[in-house]
Amino acid sequence: MTELGVPTTQAGIYYQNTVAARALADLLDLSPSPPRERVVEVRVEAPSDVDDLVLRHADGHSAFIQVKLRLRRSGPAWAALWTDMAKQVQRSEFRANDRLVLILGESGDLATAVRDWAELAATSLDVKEWSARATQNQTSVKQTSNA
Repeated sequence: MTELGVPTTQAGIYYQNTVAARALADLLDLSPSPPRERVVEVRVEAPSDVDDLVLRHADGHSAFIQVKLRLRRSGPAWAALWTDMAKQVQRSEFRANDRLVLILGESGDLATAVRDWAELAATSLDVKEWSARATQNQTSVKQTSNA
């Protein structure tokens, strides 16, 4: 008898491995590209808080990638995602040019709200401006993430 949750877990692992395979393929790309885009190292299940994939680029910055096939706005996976991202940013090895990346396998209202919320943060001068510009849907993402 199959255990509860096993098919879902396996689908998530398959999706994460597919994303990792794409990152590994980037290592084989010999076409000219700017150092910021050229991947020089891929770590899968890295020893970091955001640990699914860590890519190091030719210019020295790293991308810490969390891969989720499905994401719900509550529960342990939701809470852990934001806790792990906050911890990663606080680590001394996280540099100003490093990036946190969330790759979602499903699109939908939540994925759109998270993307818009992140884009808004990237274009705001500070937290005060970011909060003032947020829509109600974006604010609800921020509130449920405790960010």
